[in-house]
Amino acid sequence: MLSLKASPKVYIIFGLIAWIPSFLAIPKLIEHPVFPTGLYYSIFATLIFYAWLSAFKLTVKEEQIIYRTLIGGNKTINRKNISRYKITVGDYSDTDRLKPFVRLSIYSLEEKKPILEINLKVFDRKKMRAIFDILDADIAKNKNFR
Repeated sequence: MLSLKASPKVYIIFGLIAWIPSFLAIPKLIEHPVFPTGLYYSIFATLIFYAWLSAFKLTVKEEQIIYRTLIGGNKTINRKNISRYKITVGDYSDTDRLKPFVRLSIYSLEEKKPILEINLKVFDRKKMRAIFDILDADIAKNKNFR
């Protein structure tokens, strides 16, 4: 079993971006110490952001691949049903705008649309290579059994 969570580098980079509103609210707090709601809102937004990041998890088990996100919940694909995968960057249509900008799309044998779309930006690139090796092996194995 192989399990990946959001990369520590992502926590640092996006964490710094998320804390910028908090740092911008401090001078206003010094000017008007009675009204610190801007700081409260920015801290709350930062905590929500960390919760969103911590929910990302990609697990490869013996028979299935499970992808978990905060908003989408758990999505599963049986490894015997994988026909191909594709790495997509950008949005190409109106329906793709809500999908991750850099994503791994996994297709099943029966479907023409991707059955699983994984946000690649949050995971470590070196660890994702192991996932690609597993997918390549599964696709080769599934082609032999068709």
